[in-house]
Amino acid sequence: MTHSPTAACMDVRSRALALALFGARIGCAAILSISLGCGEPPAVTTPKTDGSTLFWSLQLDQHALNLSTVSPYDTVRILATPLNSAGQAMTNEHAVTYVTGDPARVQVDSTGLVRAIGEGTAIPIVATLTDGNLTHTDTALVNIVGDSVPFLLQSFSIHPVPPDSTIWNANDLQTWFGPKMIIAHDAQGDTLPSSLAIYFWSSDTTIATIDRSSGALSGKRPGQVTVVSQTDAFGVAKADTIPFIITMPAFTTVYIAQPYTGAPTVIASPSPIEIAQGGTVAFFDFTLNQLTVTFDDSTNVAEDELFCHCGAGNIPLWGGDTSADWYDLDQRGRSFPVAGTYTYHVAGLGSTTGSIIVDPRPASAGQVVSPNIGVNASRARFTPIAASPRRMHASTTTKGAP
Repeated sequence: MTHSPTAACMDVRSRALALALFGARIGCAAILSISLGCGEPPAVTTPKTDGSTLFWSLQLDQHALNLSTVSPYDTVRILATPLNSAGQAMTNEHAVTYVTGDPARVQVDSTGLVRAIGEGTAIPIVATLTDGNLTHTDTALVNIVGDSVPFLLQSFSIHPVPPDSTIWNANDLQTWFGPKMIIAHDAQGDTLPSSLAIYFWSSDTTIATIDRSSGALSGKRPGQVTVVSQTDAFGVAKADTIPFIITMPAFTTVYIAQPYTGAPTVIASPSPIEIAQGGTVAFFDFTLNQLTVTFDDSTNVAEDELFCHCGAGNIPLWGGDTSADWYDLDQRGRSFPVAGTYTYHVAGLGSTTGSIIVDPRPASAGQVVSPNIGVNASRARFTPIAASPRRMHASTTTKGAP
């Protein structure tokens, strides 16, 4: 007699069940290994290939909230939206949860209604959404004051105030100057109160990163990045976006020193180096010996207006200072207003050769006049972030929860 796979599977399961019941009757633990898929193919999970259905991130409509403990400025509603891999809103059957980081000062309910209880700064509210094995979060920071008539936000901009520019060089990477600050101000160019919670975001953190609260922008590599800023100040929601061009550094250094072996020679490091057109290179002598720096073509090697103001072209004999002030004295600088590659030769205690690569400025950039900023760049147009369903137009004032 022949048996179908299904019948055989049923027979195995029946015997296993009988064995388990028998073990229970005699007080023994029945240890069984049952093949539940008996004769059936294993289940296969198919990964999603359609990015429009993939839960990629969760995004709040506001990330910086300003409230007062006095009604009607004590409430606001936030909304978290799941996004797919293309950044498009998607439907999700699971509910978003909202959690406050300080229930004694700020509360939030399951619908995203935020209520101020006590004064405080940078209080986090975390939105979380889980779909299967994917969990994403987003965070808003809340500042709370006790004013009955809080600050009225009438205009909001992060565009540079003339003569500043949107063309910045990457000296943010140099500890000499530190990161650049994106400053939020009103239509008259006046800086907004420091107590106001403001959110900053970089569109590409491989080009530039930005501190979400302070607006400190640090360049990582040349390129164009869009900075987004937004705030909700006592019911008035405003936002601004602006593209910035990050160039190569406009100031860098070459260190001239002896190798650790103590051999009668010198090394110039780093080499090659890259700077932005119009930038300055500072040469530091760590040999305590006199040196010269000679360029193959010094025609476009100019006097720097940043560092030492010590002439143009080749650098004549200098250095060798052994006093306590040698670090301040044994240095020279040159500026490079014309793009190209400059080969130089260091002679003194031995000799070495290095090169400086001067990258051309972006087409829209003006002359680089300082280590941190360029001028004469065209100003980008104001582009507000799209309003959420809860928000009004950027110029509309709303008080309290909707």
